[in-house]
Amino acid sequence: MSWDSGYQVPWRSLRQQRVAGVKAATRAVVAGRTDRVYVARDANGRLIKGLLDLCESLGVEVVQVDTMKELGEYCGLRVGAAACAEIKKIEHKG
Repeated sequence: MSWDSGYQVPWRSLRQQRVAGVKAATRAVVAGRTDRVYVARDANGRLIKGLLDLCESLGVEVVQVDTMKELGEYCGLRVGAAACAEIKKIEHKG
């Protein structure tokens, strides 16, 4: 799998519509609620391997972020995060 090194992360939108953590990101991918997952470069490879494999098999874009601390901060957390999924906007028909 190749990492997208030139991608600019839209942090403002990420703060509003995201789920943080490997389990939550995995659930979002399985449910088809995300097109993009962010993974910290310094995250434990064994911890995120299943998520990366799932993203690859389902065609979900994976963007690498430098550190867990940085990803956690941008997700609005006071702790680091190994992974984060950007949730698709749901359009309501009214």
